[in-house]
Amino acid sequence: MPDIKTLEIYRYIADLGSFQAAAKNMGLSLSAISLQMKRLEEFAQLKLFDRSKKPPRLTRDGLIYLDKVVAVLKEWQELEPADMQHQTQKSLTIGTVHSVLSSFLPSALMAFRNDMPELDIIVRLDESFELEAELQSGTIDVAIISKPSKDMPDIIYHHLKEEDLVLIASPKVTGNNVINIFRDNPYVRFNRSARVSLKIDKWFEQQGIDITSGMEIDTLEGVIALVYAGLGVSIVPMASSRLFPSDMKIIPLKDASKREVVLAVPRINRNNHTIHDLLACCEKAIDEESQ
Repeated sequence: MPDIKTLEIYRYIADLGSFQAAAKNMGLSLSAISLQMKRLEEFAQLKLFDRSKKPPRLTRDGLIYLDKVVAVLKEWQELEPADMQHQTQKSLTIGTVHSVLSSFLPSALMAFRNDMPELDIIVRLDESFELEAELQSGTIDVAIISKPSKDMPDIIYHHLKEEDLVLIASPKVTGNNVINIFRDNPYVRFNRSARVSLKIDKWFEQQGIDITSGMEIDTLEGVIALVYAGLGVSIVPMASSRLFPSDMKIIPLKDASKREVVLAVPRINRNNHTIHDLLACCEKAIDEESQ
């Protein structure tokens, strides 16, 4: 008969997406995790994992069995003292894009840290595409990213904010005609691998504007610095007004899609309390920033 710890391990693997991530989060060795799951399969007389996949994925029987395990753990949790119910989680790895880190995330993490002082918080920077893949593999616990055009079925997306796409230029650039500004100035491209760049390229195509990019930079702050220095003009998401110099020329784009920023978590997720707390801190930070 498996003990509660074994069932906890099983749910952690389902939540985090891999044996390795579960081992790291629970402070156990990978071999110990593997042995426990082998014993659980023997007890259940089911093939719970498809080990031909890397990392191993839950089988159909494994998903059905997971529902039973979750039900057992829920009942067990009712027997635990309230102050013991969230002590198993030791760390939270948050993936985010550069522009979010430059806007509301520091304020959100300050509040989140005050709520959960014992939790180790790890922040990883990457592109939205990469972070979504890391979320699915269990490398990270939560991601704050640009929402994709098509939702992934195994991920839940919590809306945080929408950002307008704007043209930015040096204060020395005259006039407000967007077409003329692009005709008369070189274009500084904001990281073409970023998800928001697809929206920007689509807008150029809709407007029939051909641009030649002689310069490209990965971060929003970098684009702003180059444009403000007079090296060209650009289109960027209006992530936070405080990122832009007060005299920078900013022109909203007509008929341009907005960038939606979301907090993404695996659909099968054990750490609901922690994630909901982080979500609330993000929402509060965004509200305070907009005031």
